[in-house]
Amino acid sequence: MRPEKKEKATEKLVRAGTALFAEKGYHETSVRDIAKRAGVNPSLINYHFGGKEELYRTILEQAGITSASRFHRILGSVDSQDEFAFRFKMMVEELVKGSIHNFDIQRIIEQVIHNQGDIGEEVFRERHFSILQNIISFIKNAQEKDYIRSDIDARLVGLMIVAFVRNISLMRHAIKNFMSLDIENDDMQQETVNTLMKLVLAGLEKK
Repeated sequence: MRPEKKEKATEKLVRAGTALFAEKGYHETSVRDIAKRAGVNPSLINYHFGGKEELYRTILEQAGITSASRFHRILGSVDSQDEFAFRFKMMVEELVKGSIHNFDIQRIIEQVIHNQGDIGEEVFRERHFSILQNIISFIKNAQEKDYIRSDIDARLVGLMIVAFVRNISLMRHAIKNFMSLDIENDDMQQETVNTLMKLVLAGLEKK
């Protein structure tokens, strides 16, 4: 029975910490804030994680590992133009879905990016930035096999795709209020994927 209670407590703390760090930032979030939101004793944060800082790192670490695992399955070496297009679409779908459904994590990452030297920077570089590097390697591999244009910088292609999707997610409320587009709607997410696919693949297509 004891391990089950421990698991539930850690899950509550991770969920509460994620929401509060996203809302208020690391420095403005207290241990008591997290414990209150989770409905547990504040001492459990130190007991399970060793303190607020390690809870913060754990949240970023877990999110990064989960994302990296999904992209690792998608971003393999390709053997044809058709396979590249298929995996490219899977990649974009995963980026869109991950950004929309993990909005709080995206907000925390945004904070880490803007605050150089933040305690989460090391985890970000290791777990999250590595996904962009894998996307770039995926594009370079297709260029080397002559499936797509080689006169375009793969780094910029990968960066533009990730930045576009992240900004769409972070601007979701403004987009809904001012443009009447609900990015959280499944159909609109698929339309976003299809539009990005057409734009990027058209540019990468060999003439």
